[in-house]
Order: sequence, then C-alpha cells, then structure tokens
Amino acid sequence: PDTVLLAHWITRRGAETLGKLAGDFALAHWSPADQRLVLAVAPLAGRLPYWHRDGTDCHFANTVALLQRIPTGPRTLDMLALTTRFAGRVGDLGRSVYQNIGQVPPGTLLDIRADGQRHVPLWQPENNQRIRLSSDQEYLEQADALLQQAVARRLRQTSKPAFLASGGLDSTAMLTAALRQQPPVPVHSYTVVPPPGLSVTADRGWYADERPKIAALAADYPALQTTLCHSSTPSAIETDPTLLFQTTGQPCSNACHLG
Repeated sequence: PDTVLLAHWITRRGAETLGKLAGDFALAHWSPADQRLVLAVAPLAGRLPYWHRDGTDCHFANTVALLQRIPTGPRTLDMLALTTRFAGRVGDLGRSVYQNIGQVPPGTLLDIRADGQRHVPLWQPENNQRIRLSSDQEYLEQADALLQQAVARRLRQTSKPAFLASGGLDSTAMLTAALRQQPPVPVHSYTVVPPPGLSVTADRGWYADERPKIAALAADYPALQTTLCHSSTPSAIETDPTLLFQTTGQPCSNACHLG
C-alpha cells in the first residue's frame, strides 16, 4: 500500500525528499524520536491539510469543518484573507480564511516541532528549462506522452476510474488518455446536462448542452460508459453554500463552484 511505501521512504530518505515521488499524496508523519510532526502535500494534490496550533497541541484535518469540531478550533474569519480570495488574488498560500488556521500549500512540507514550525518546498517548477524540438508535431507528441504518463499515474490505484466530463478540451483530453491506456479498462464519465424539455440559448461561440459532444466521444471509444446528470430542483449546496465553505475553507467566488 502507498501508506507503507511512504512510511519506508520517509524513514530511509527523509521527508524532505518526498518531492521526488510521482503521484498524489497528502500525508502526516509523526516521529516519536524527534518529537516532529510532518504534514506534506504533493505538487498536484487534490486536497490540502488544514492545521491549527494551540500551545503544545497541534491539530490537523483535511477539511476546515473537521478541524472546527475540536472545541479549541478557531472560528473567527480572517477578513484580509477572505477579501483576497474574493478578489481573485493568490495571497499567502499557507493562510486560510480563518484566523490561526493554516493550510499546507501544494508541493510543500510543514515541519512542526516544539520550538516552532516552518514550510519547506518539496518541488518548484524549473522556470529556466526550455524544450527545443524540430517541429510542431514533435511538440504535440511529447505533450501527449506526458499527458499519458500523468494519467497512468493517477489510474494506478483504481480499477474503476470515473471522470467529471464536459465537451471541453481539458476533460476530454484526460478521458481519451485514460481510454488509451494499456491494458484498456472501462472508464465512467458523469456529465451535467439541462433537464429534459428545458431550452437553453447559448451566446455565439458557446454551447448550452454537453450531450452531442459526449455522445461523439462515446462513439469513438466504446469502453467509455457515460452518465448524464440533471435535476429539476436545486441541490442543497446550490441553495446554501455553507457546506462547500466548511469543506474547502474557500468562499464561493462564482456560480460554477455551486453545482
């Protein structure tokens, strides 16, 4: 299991080398000998740990809601951080929208000891590296090979992959990469579409219904099992975004975050 692999890696090579691992992880590791707690997150991790320190006690969880179940969990909003998020600015990635609740940014290790804590980068992009190829076709082939490699790593731990799919470039690129894996595996996709009978008019250059594009994709890849999702009534998260806020610790900055 990955948990055993990560534990052995940290024991033999040290937590600071976790950035050399390929894949998705968000982990906590306690070393009794060093009295050291490590929270580490992969560069492309899907979830970030939240943490709060109260004297000698340190609490952490993968959602703000869980962290706030602790009686001493902070509940006071950080108005500057909240305003920064609403304004669409990056701000301090280690700062949540609550006072005294931090988060571990992607590609970062948080080293917590009795005398304090520090953030250590596990990975940073090589901004000065340039790839020079002889033709556009070679660039396309190399980009496709990297996409195939990334998707294969994501699929390593699941036998029933599923995707939230639209007719756009990003999700269809990942879907087709998964469907081209060897050996092939059935892939499930879930797509939000308008309820039957609802007529939606799209602006020029846009489309209002994902059905035709998903159907075309399924026709090209028989292993793709599609599910079209719709509802005639709002979901609970659409009428009350509190759950989303408590789960992610992020404000709902646009309508796409609701449904």
